[in-house]
Amino acid sequence: MPPVEASGKQVVLVDANGKPIDTATYLSNRQSAALQGQVYNPEIGFALTPNVAGHPKYPFDPFYHGFSPRVSVAWNPDLGSALGGKNTVIRGGYGRIYGRVNGVILVLTPLLSPGLLQPVSCANVLNYTATPGDKMPSCSATVTPDVNTAFRIGTDGTTAPLASSPVGTTLPQPYFPGIGGQTEGSTASPLDPHFRPNSVDSFDLTIQHQFSSQLSVEVGAISHWIHNELQNINLNSVPYMMTKGGQQFQTAYASIEKAMGCTISATACSNATLATTLPAVTMQPFFEAALSGTGYCTGFANCTTAVVTNQFANFQNQMVWSLWSALDNGGTAPGFNFPVSMMNTAGQMTSNVTMSASLGHGNYNAGFITFKMNNWHGVTLQNNFTYSHTLGTGAVVAATSLQTAVDPYNLNTQYGPQSFDRKFVDTLFLVYQPPFYRGQQGIVGHILGGWTFSPIFTAGSGAPDFCFTNAGNFGSEGYSGSEDFGSGDASQVFTPANCVLTSKAGTSASFHNVTATINGTQQVIPDAFADPKTVFGNVRPLILGLDKNSGGYGQFYGLPYWNMNLGVKKNLRLTERFNAEFSFNFVNVFNHNQFLDPTLNIAAQNPTTFGQLSTEGTTPRTIEMGIRVNF
Repeated sequence: MPPVEASGKQVVLVDANGKPIDTATYLSNRQSAALQGQVYNPEIGFALTPNVAGHPKYPFDPFYHGFSPRVSVAWNPDLGSALGGKNTVIRGGYGRIYGRVNGVILVLTPLLSPGLLQPVSCANVLNYTATPGDKMPSCSATVTPDVNTAFRIGTDGTTAPLASSPVGTTLPQPYFPGIGGQTEGSTASPLDPHFRPNSVDSFDLTIQHQFSSQLSVEVGAISHWIHNELQNINLNSVPYMMTKGGQQFQTAYASIEKAMGCTISATACSNATLATTLPAVTMQPFFEAALSGTGYCTGFANCTTAVVTNQFANFQNQMVWSLWSALDNGGTAPGFNFPVSMMNTAGQMTSNVTMSASLGHGNYNAGFITFKMNNWHGVTLQNNFTYSHTLGTGAVVAATSLQTAVDPYNLNTQYGPQSFDRKFVDTLFLVYQPPFYRGQQGIVGHILGGWTFSPIFTAGSGAPDFCFTNAGNFGSEGYSGSEDFGSGDASQVFTPANCVLTSKAGTSASFHNVTATINGTQQVIPDAFADPKTVFGNVRPLILGLDKNSGGYGQFYGLPYWNMNLGVKKNLRLTERFNAEFSFNFVNVFNHNQFLDPTLNIAAQNPTTFGQLSTEGTTPRTIEMGIRVNF
C-alpha cells in the first residue's frame, strides 16, 4: 500500500483540470499529434493529493494483484542398471514473485517536485539587487554582492526573495509553474499514478545424477522474465517524429549528420575541420516547411542551409534537445512556425519532468553444470559453471533518479545487455584434508597430520563496459549525455546512450602492452585493445533517425577476471585434552593484478589512449595468520 502523509503533503503531476498525468498516455498523445504535424504540449501542474481531481487518498494506485503461484514437479525414473537405476532425478518448476518498492519511491519521490516546495535555480545566488518589494532574485552577473545584496533566507518577503509571492504564503493548488505570473519551474521527478512493483516469472529445468554417495552432477537451465520494471522517463522530450513537408524531423536530422560524416566514426565526427567547414547538404522538406515564413531563412539559399549554419555545433555534438529548443519559438521569433512543443520553451519548466514509471522489462537466461564431491579420498569439492545472458531496457536501483530513457517513445531502443551481463562465470570451492596420519602418532604424524587446504577459485568473462558519446555533459551517476535522441537536457538527467560500433574487429578486451605517444614522448601503456587506434576508428556516436538501438550497456565488454584465495590450517594435537590450530589465509594468493575496465569516452579521449588501463581492481595479496588453542 502506498504510504499516506497525514496532512496530504505528497505531490502529484496533474493536467490543467487537476487530473493525474499518466506517462504512457501522455507520450502516446504527444507522438500521435507529432506524426500529424501537430503539437501536444498541454499545461502541467503540481498538486498535493487532497487537491487532485477526484480527491485520491494515495499518490499512486494501490496494487492488489500480487498473486504469486508456484508449481514444481520432480521425477525419479528407473533408467536401468546400465544408467544408474534410480540415481537420476528430473526437476522442473515455475513461480511468480513480485519486487519490493523501497522508501525512495514511496517517500522521497512524491517530494521531488514543486507544489509543496518551490525550488529556485540561480547560478549567481549572491548577485541579487535588493529593491523593496522585489520577490525574485535577478541573478545578475554584473552586481557585486555585499552585505546588503547577498541572497539570504529571512522571515518576510523583502529579505527572502524565494517566490513570486511573499514567503509564508501558501502556493496555489494546483500549482501551475509559469502560468498566471507563477515562477517557472526548474526540474521535477514525479511518480506515475499507475506505479506498481515489478513481477518476475521464473522457469527452471534440471537433471541431477548421483554416481555414488560421494559424487553427483547436475545440469540445468533457468529463465527469468521481468515485467513492469522501474523506468525513469522524461516527459519533456523532443517529439522527434514531428512531420512537416511529408518528412519527419528525425529523418531530416539524420540526413545532415550523414553529410557531416558523423555516421562514419568518432574521428570523423569530432574532426576539427568540421568546425569551420560546413557540409554540402541537400534541402530537407521538414526544415523547409517548418521554418518557412518566420524570417529564419533570410540570407540563406534555403532553410536547411540556415539550420546547418546556425546550429552547426549542436549537429556536431548530437545535441538534439538543444537544437530543437533553440528553434522551438512558437512562430513568434525566428524558428519553427508551429506552436511551442516543449515545456521549457513554453516557459513552464527550465529543464525536465522525469517520471518514475513501471514500464521497463528484461530477462535472464542461463544454463549451468554443477559437480559435487563429498569427502572422496579427503576431497570435498563443488564447482559451478554458468553460461548466461541478461537483456533488458536498463535495470537500475530506485535511487538512480538522474537517469532517463534514451528514447521515451520506444523503450526498446535501449533494449540490450544489462550492465551486469556476464557470459561465463565459474566458481570452485575445495577442501582437502589428507587422509594420512590423522591420528598424529609419533613425530612424523604430528608433522604430516592435521593439515587442511581450502582454495576458492573464481573466474568469469567481462561485463559490459559503457562507452560515452558526445551528446552533452556526463552524468554524476556514470551515464552519458541525454541529447542523442532529445530525451533530456544532459544537465539534470542523463541516459545510457551507448556508442555505436561500425565494426567489432579487435574490440574484444584483454590485457595488452601498447606503444603510445603521450605528451610528445613514446610510452608503453597497458590497454584493453591491441590496436586502440583501429578500435576508436570503428566507434561513432548514436544518431537519431539512423540508429534503431543504442546497444544497451554492451557495445563493449570489459576484461575477463580470475582470482584465487587459499586457506591453510594445521591442527597440532599435543595431549588428549589440549591442541592448537594454526591458520594462514591468503587473499589473492598469486598476487594477480586485475585491472578495472577502462573508461571509454569518444568525446574526451583520443585514438592513441582509447581503452587505456589505469586502475587496479584487485586487492594485493594479503596474509592473515591466527592461532586457536583448545583445552
